[in-house]
Amino acid sequence: MLEIDDSEREQIWQLLREGGSKAMPDEIKVFIAGLQTAFGQYSQSAAEDHKRRSAREDLRELFMACADERNAAKIRRRFPRLPVLARDELIYRARARHPELAGGAEVTWEALCAWVQACPNEELFDKLPGLIAAGRALSLGQLREDGYNSAPHVEPLIMGEFLRLKPVGEPATTRESIHKGGHPADAAVDTLVADLALLWLHATGEAPRSSRSDKRPFGRLTHFVLKKAGVGSPENALRRFWASVKHHKGRPSNIPVDPVE
Repeated sequence: MLEIDDSEREQIWQLLREGGSKAMPDEIKVFIAGLQTAFGQYSQSAAEDHKRRSAREDLRELFMACADERNAAKIRRRFPRLPVLARDELIYRARARHPELAGGAEVTWEALCAWVQACPNEELFDKLPGLIAAGRALSLGQLREDGYNSAPHVEPLIMGEFLRLKPVGEPATTRESIHKGGHPADAAVDTLVADLALLWLHATGEAPRSSRSDKRPFGRLTHFVLKKAGVGSPENALRRFWASVKHHKGRPSNIPVDPVE
């Protein structure tokens, strides 16, 4: 729940007035209720995204461990502790690819755990990677401290996503220009910013003006809400939003039709 005190309500009212709104107190209440709804949807979506990414990371680690048969004991030890979303993915793929693992019965999590603990190492390393990954791609190695890439490796497609993929054939990147750190663009944050822009349009009658900083009213509102959400870089979220706006503005709105002769 987005908590807004009286002082913050006054600040939001002032921001809307700077943006051209003539909203009265009752309309401000409606606007803030909209902010709280958008914030709640973001919180739920962000939590779900975190769970999915955590499940993918755990499955990727398990897949990578399959590259060395000396990891058999580690795999058997960690397998029963996988999160629910990872378990669901493995059950789904086992039912489609290896229903025999349950000995003729329906594949369940308990049956998969029993198979992992009891099967020979050769069978484990033959079948488990296919249960984890829907596909594979060859990826360039990561850039090391000495400026050289580590060896290329196989990157798994897990739950519809390659978590770390730099396809072989991409141009080499110098150490000075390589992107360092950070997480992939957060879809939940991007949706929240788009919702804020729509609320702003309804409240002021005008689309927000482009700005990544908090120098303009919409920018200040977005910084305020994203900081409440714990987003570390509102500027990056706004940059992605305005890039998306620019992209869609540049697309043709109508498809030309040849005249009928």
